[in-house]
Amino acid sequence: MADAVPQGHPARKANRRHELRDVNVRALFGIALAMLFTALVIHVVVWWLMNFLAHHPRRPDVSLSPLAQAKRIPPPPRLQGTQLEVSPPLDLAAFRAQEEAQLNSYGWVDKNTGRVRIPIERAKELILQQGLPVTPPPPAAPQPANRPPVPQAPASGGTTP
Repeated sequence: MADAVPQGHPARKANRRHELRDVNVRALFGIALAMLFTALVIHVVVWWLMNFLAHHPRRPDVSLSPLAQAKRIPPPPRLQGTQLEVSPPLDLAAFRAQEEAQLNSYGWVDKNTGRVRIPIERAKELILQQGLPVTPPPPAAPQPANRPPVPQAPASGGTTP
């Protein structure tokens, strides 16, 4: 019975898996008071600075730069042309009609080079009939006669002996 431990009391040799001491409350209150004091000092300094600047206006004898002296007014915005009455819905409808007319009609892109535009549906039909154009690969650059060809690395990613 000498090894018996009364209930409610931890065994002397048991592994303890918790903090054995409490939080240092005195240090926490000290940090909180230091932060409060610092905030108070900052508020007092800012209040004093604001009052100082409010009672001491800018000196008038300081000359301004020529750019600061000129009172330039920006021009009015010219977003949708020069019309006095602008109607965004009508402008958008006109823009879309113009775009649709270009997409669905024949016309010149550049007369000098002979480039034309065709309707989208006709372009799709031509691509289905003829297929997409294939670009030939560029010709290989000839090797100089006095230099041996450069060895190529194997495709497997290994090294050459």
